[in-house]
Amino acid sequence: MKIGNKHFNLRELENLFAENFSSPVFPILADFYLNTSQIDKACKVVKIGLLNVPDNYLGQYVLAKIHIINDDFIQAEKLLINVVKYQSFHQEAIVTLIKLFLLLDRSKNKIFKYLTIATQRFPENLEIKKMKVKYKILDSNSKSFNKIILNKKNNSLIKFNNKLATKSMYGVLINQKKYNEALAVLDVMSKNKKNQTFVRKEKKKISKIKVR
Repeated sequence: MKIGNKHFNLRELENLFAENFSSPVFPILADFYLNTSQIDKACKVVKIGLLNVPDNYLGQYVLAKIHIINDDFIQAEKLLINVVKYQSFHQEAIVTLIKLFLLLDRSKNKIFKYLTIATQRFPENLEIKKMKVKYKILDSNSKSFNKIILNKKNNSLIKFNNKLATKSMYGVLINQKKYNEALAVLDVMSKNKKNQTFVRKEKKKISKIKVR
């Protein structure tokens, strides 16, 4: 792991953080734990770090990712909006935020606003380009924007992060009557054996609803 021009191993990062909870290494340490599925450790480190340095926006971004994994999409959205506001060139933050807007069915104007910002700041970002094409978000007055049409070959809004394919997200989509997207969530969930009974049951429910 690298900070500035200096490389640190995990033990060094842990020692630096233990010596000083305000150390700028805390988001890197937390992100390492997160990427190795040590969610509790990541959460503990980033919360302690932010308690000491609330305006560390990298730390806020890592915490937002933890919230997403824990199905707390509203808190993740709040943090990402703040990160994008004060760290305007954080590509991953604004891309993740736009995807959350789409998942949470936020207003078309809000989606357009942030997608326009993202396009202006990162014109070569392939993921942003794909989102504009996939959701046909061309301009705020176009019919295609107002409909936010999904690509018929891939109608899942959650493909960007399989960890979002949870019972909570499924419930959100069902409540919004987005049955195709809910089915896509179930398809992702079905890859985990422990979900298969739930998936079969819910797919039957959706098929009955769609037949009505």
